[in-house]
Amino acid sequence: MAGDRDLAAPPACDETAFARGASAAPALSANGKEASAEPKMVTNAAPGNAPQHRRLGRRPAQGTALGLDDVEPAEEEVDGPQLFTEMVAVVNRYMVLAPFAPVVIALWIALTYLTDAVEILPRLLLTSPTRECGKTRLFAILAALVRRALSASSITPAALFRAIQAASPTLLLDEMDNAALHDNPELRALLNSGHSRPTAWAVRCVGEGRDMRADRFSTWAPVAFAAIGDLPDTVASRSVRVPMRRRTPDEPIARMREHRIAAELEPLRRRLARWCQDHAERVRDAEPEMPDGLGDRDADNWTPLLAIADTIGGEWPSLARETAKKLSVTANAVNGSVGELLLADLKGVFGEKPLTARGLAGLLKPFGITSGSLQFGDAQRKGYLRAWFEEAWTRYAPPPGVSIRRGVADRESSGSDALFDPSQEGVHDGCENTVPTAPDAARDTTTDRKPPAGTEDEPEPDDGSVMAVRAIGGGA
Repeated sequence: MAGDRDLAAPPACDETAFARGASAAPALSANGKEASAEPKMVTNAAPGNAPQHRRLGRRPAQGTALGLDDVEPAEEEVDGPQLFTEMVAVVNRYMVLAPFAPVVIALWIALTYLTDAVEILPRLLLTSPTRECGKTRLFAILAALVRRALSASSITPAALFRAIQAASPTLLLDEMDNAALHDNPELRALLNSGHSRPTAWAVRCVGEGRDMRADRFSTWAPVAFAAIGDLPDTVASRSVRVPMRRRTPDEPIARMREHRIAAELEPLRRRLARWCQDHAERVRDAEPEMPDGLGDRDADNWTPLLAIADTIGGEWPSLARETAKKLSVTANAVNGSVGELLLADLKGVFGEKPLTARGLAGLLKPFGITSGSLQFGDAQRKGYLRAWFEEAWTRYAPPPGVSIRRGVADRESSGSDALFDPSQEGVHDGCENTVPTAPDAARDTTTDRKPPAGTEDEPEPDDGSVMAVRAIGGGA
């Protein structure tokens, strides 16, 4: 889907050049044929250029022009550290985020003005575990501050590369959890192609009959996503992730009037445009040093952001590197599949020894969770009900996007190696009953929910509410 790597780099953000490219070819549908006049829901949320939908009567069948404009840079030189500190303060005024999140947001906003000075455009990925976590408010702030904001809650592949070719926008794509990117490889490939300048191309046939030719279209543009849950790995790995969270009643924020926020932040936007204009060459020539612990893709994503931070100066170089480490560790901790995360957690619990039923009981008892006798057909076995875990999950389970690493103190506080000693099977587990010794044949199985032999005709509930106890991990 991306263009040939041997093709020249995407053109500079020249409005006239993009306009010529857009007018040279008819609108295409996803299969490369000329599209009908069906309107596309691509809306513009740039400051001062919000789409003007008619309140009465029918909307024009052709939609409305994008109408993006560039902000006029401030006349006076701008102090970098002060400017970016103010940007962080704006985010904190209206949002409740993790302490490091406003730093990467401020750096990414500046990146939208410096697309001609960098070779990588990391996407900004705003993810939340559920609704009402502030994504819409943060998008309003982004739309007021980024360069040439183009907001959309739905976009087709054809509209995506044609909008980029025609207007060189900053795309703010909301509702991406509804875009079904897993099942839309064309849109996914186009979004991925714009991450790196050499691959930021789409090639399409234009014209009819003997006049048909292959033209290339730029996909080089900053993109921010907002989604509930995760996006496909290929998209997420090209992004810097900002975990969103729902604020509590005791976390007050300033009231935002979204229709006024653009005007409120216009002076800040003008100062940002001036700073980026004055420092573009320094950002282009920067060779930022990467902090330890970043993988190759994380290093790619953070290269332009750290170049901006180094150019700002003051505390920003160290602040940005600390942010990079925190965000990258968090993202890597949640990017694995469920199976991979389960394997990692089990490895941390086991060490090099098997986990016994008594060991499991010892780990859970400090959280107020104890096993009980459960009926499985005609037999009784020790086990756990889901309901017994609910309070502990509420109090102690980490929020989505946060990884817990088991430390030495955890092992020491959980008791001796007897927790992992299979010779201790059948001894008292701290409850009123004794955990029966599991048969040797069961020792190579994980905790399961199958009924004992002879009761297969009376299976236990299959709703995930019951967990039976068996020895895990084999013999000593």
